[in-house]
Amino acid sequence: MMKTKNNFKIKYIIGTYKDDPNYPSKEDLFAVADMWYYLDGGKNWIHDYRGLPDQGETIFTIEKLLDAGLPKRKTMNLLSELIERGDIGVAKETKHTIYHIINKR
Repeated sequence: MMKTKNNFKIKYIIGTYKDDPNYPSKEDLFAVADMWYYLDGGKNWIHDYRGLPDQGETIFTIEKLLDAGLPKRKTMNLLSELIERGDIGVAKETKHTIYHIINKR
């Protein structure tokens, strides 16, 4: 499903999600990854430039989340937890990068 700005809560559009005491949450991580993937050229970068097959779900790297401003330690801990629970998987792993996929929601 293609997403536009209309698919995201206003707090993600204007950036106030960072003010929440529970930041970053699963919802924050998914929204930031989805916004990069659908709105900021991530989909083309992942599939056209990096050559990963389109699996119908958002694919991202941890570097893209950190570039968006998510705090490193909390994000790494949250990512580990989401992988353990099966909410996020690994689409591809290379020598330098792990490409994560958000499993069907």
